[in-house]
Amino acid sequence: MTEFFKAIAQHQEPKKKNTYYITVLDETILYAGTEKKANAIEITSDQYRMIIIAGIESLVFSDGHITNKKYENKKIIEKELRKSSSEGYVLLEDNPFWIVQENKQGELYQWQKQSE
Repeated sequence: MTEFFKAIAQHQEPKKKNTYYITVLDETILYAGTEKKANAIEITSDQYRMIIIAGIESLVFSDGHITNKKYENKKIIEKELRKSSSEGYVLLEDNPFWIVQENKQGELYQWQKQSE
């Protein structure tokens, strides 16, 4: 019986090397995995790991390299509460989260975009 365990210990199956592929359209990565598809590009396991961690949506394939997608900082326009003369809301004790009446006369407030 001990010879059986020795044989099992000595027997090692060759490790299968995984090959990873990506499918690219223009500069966008559409697929990343082990399945080879039409027009697939072979990548290393480190590159595949980077794609899985960062996400396909945040990476671009350009000039034979996988790089981060460039984002433009967009200015966020927030709405603010301003006094209005014609229509708006009547607030309880100037609390913007407590609307008492709508479209009534008196001290009215209205949500408007910030002016630059």
